[in-house]
Amino acid sequence: MWLSTKSLVAVGLLSALGLKQRATAVELSGFTKDLFTESMDFLDKIYDPAAGYLHFFYYPLAAGKHETRSSVWYATGLLQRNIGDDVAHATKIIKNVIRDQKKIPEEQWYGDYTVYPEEPTVGTAAYPKSIYNTWDPIWRGFIGTTLIVIYEEFRHLLSSDVQDLILESMYNNTIGDSYRVGGVDDDNLYPSYSNPAIMRAIATGWTGRTLNDSNMTAAGEMYAQEILDLFDRNGTLSEFNSPTYAGVSIYSLTLWAKYMPSDSSLMGQHGGRMIKAIWESIAAMYNANLRNVAGLWDRTYGFDMNQYVAIINIYIWSLVGKDRAPGISQCRIGSPIRPRHTVDRAGAN
Repeated sequence: MWLSTKSLVAVGLLSALGLKQRATAVELSGFTKDLFTESMDFLDKIYDPAAGYLHFFYYPLAAGKHETRSSVWYATGLLQRNIGDDVAHATKIIKNVIRDQKKIPEEQWYGDYTVYPEEPTVGTAAYPKSIYNTWDPIWRGFIGTTLIVIYEEFRHLLSSDVQDLILESMYNNTIGDSYRVGGVDDDNLYPSYSNPAIMRAIATGWTGRTLNDSNMTAAGEMYAQEILDLFDRNGTLSEFNSPTYAGVSIYSLTLWAKYMPSDSSLMGQHGGRMIKAIWESIAAMYNANLRNVAGLWDRTYGFDMNQYVAIINIYIWSLVGKDRAPGISQCRIGSPIRPRHTVDRAGAN
């Protein structure tokens, strides 16, 4: 999923036995294909087919804990690969994740998804509500935008009931995300919180248009206008020069540019130019010899991209190859070093 500024990853493969052409969104080649193949090999090793989830990479695999967000990313990769039982496993993951979506409209986390499926019920004495701890509102954005990609690119591989399930989930997701107001209920979602703000705009606007809901459509455009007004002050994201979160924003803006109409949506009109401006800003700060983005940063997980995996690292892999990209070699199963945000490698699909 985290691959280029113009399109999301999808793969075209020929069956080794039947030589039947697979349905594709775009055919991969070169470094991008290498990235996809290696990422899927990595995720295949931590997939639990009995549970229909990936194991949580940050924990010892023997502990048995699973993780929701990366599982949905993996489902996208399975649909792209589409070999053997891939579609069946992707369907199982999608159903699992949506089944556990929060369903009580009066709760602040309505329409959100579990961080891990074994978690206790949020808001109980055993698991008191704590934003970004016992529940994470940005999971709506990460999982919701992934469901959009699945629906747009691969719904022909899914049964009609699963397609309907995705649309229902996106409706509930969008309603729940509308509860987020910066400064209210310990929430911090302002237009300056770039990556979730951009994800909320596309999730809301896309859902509104897909379901012919004029209120949701208008809300998505309102969110987009707020983001654009702030972006155009300096031509940069408020989460400036962040190797991790600029990566999320580029991904989300790709959905703006690809899935929203340019004749009737601010997102369709401006997504492409925002991507270009962000890349120009990052390029001005990136040293290819040091394989590192120089400061200043609004947000960063470290001073050296060779010591952790950010989404920009993965983009660079897709452009110039793994050997010339920062931080990738540290991310491997069995490595004594598991740098911060290694889980973002799952987003390579």
